[in-house]
Amino acid sequence: MTNCADIEHGGALTEACAQYGGTPSEWVDLSTGINPWPYPVPEVTQTAWHRLPERPWLAELADAARHCYGIPDASKVVAAPGSQAIIQWLPFILEAGDVAIVGPTYGEYALAWRRTNCHPVSMVDSLDKIPKTARHVVVCQPTNPDGRTYPREVLLSLSEQLQTRAGGYLIVDEAFADVDPQSSLVPDSGTAGLVVLRSMGKFFGLAGMRVGFAVTDGSLAARLSAAIGPWALAGPSIEVATKALRDVNWQRQTRERLSTANTDRLAWLREEKGVVVSGTDLFTLLTTPNAPAIAERLAMERIWVRSFAANPNAIRLGVSPDEATEAVLRAALLDVRLDAATVS
Repeated sequence: MTNCADIEHGGALTEACAQYGGTPSEWVDLSTGINPWPYPVPEVTQTAWHRLPERPWLAELADAARHCYGIPDASKVVAAPGSQAIIQWLPFILEAGDVAIVGPTYGEYALAWRRTNCHPVSMVDSLDKIPKTARHVVVCQPTNPDGRTYPREVLLSLSEQLQTRAGGYLIVDEAFADVDPQSSLVPDSGTAGLVVLRSMGKFFGLAGMRVGFAVTDGSLAARLSAAIGPWALAGPSIEVATKALRDVNWQRQTRERLSTANTDRLAWLREEKGVVVSGTDLFTLLTTPNAPAIAERLAMERIWVRSFAANPNAIRLGVSPDEATEAVLRAALLDVRLDAATVS
């Protein structure tokens, strides 16, 4: 069975320091896809620190999420200590049966489903390869690491088929959907057969706050809430998350800022290197035989990017926090041949 040590993740600056030297403060981490311009955390009240979280606090958080994400009245919102917690709980809550995971994608999905020993897992690389025996399907929208999105009508049809055929569910992880709200299935949630996950770690840049949501039907929401239990979220996290979700102006300005940075980088890559890449406004994915050389060169400059043992030709680059970092990154790309890069 796969264990946690076998799963690759972004971050891990201690690993970078062990291999290349320096301290974490000397490195720029572009490996995670986390917004480098996070929501400005306000001062937290003493009440949030000293008292156990109360139901009205969670109700206010759920209401803020409902307005931010456009969650319909028919849907229920379950808050959790990060969407990772939901990913780990769903296999124990949903009925046993075959599971198809559309990849390449986040490695924790397969690990979580295999833990139960009652969910045979199939890894597929497209929706049309999902086995007919699949009871549940996991999709990332947009996908990590290549940024693919699927037509809403296709996913909704798949969700209906799974529910009709075997009472199954389509689990859609929208961790990166904040930069592209039009791709979200949240407005279509609420009917049996669909679970949409949202995270405040990527777009809001608050990964350490550990706040995520499941948007689904009432029956599954009740089971998930019972599994997560009381006081799962810290009071300060609830308070900050509620304010961030209600700050519409910050969200609009941040989408524009991220879009501009991504547009500038893609234009440079096309003009200077003649390549087309994939990704989202939170990360760029290059596929080239020279990916290891690029990662090595950037590491020497104390810039940590995401490499993939399963696909050594791929490299994912997060958003640079400033012009100086982006300049170093582009210099490294200029020094390494990218003419073999392809659309990933």
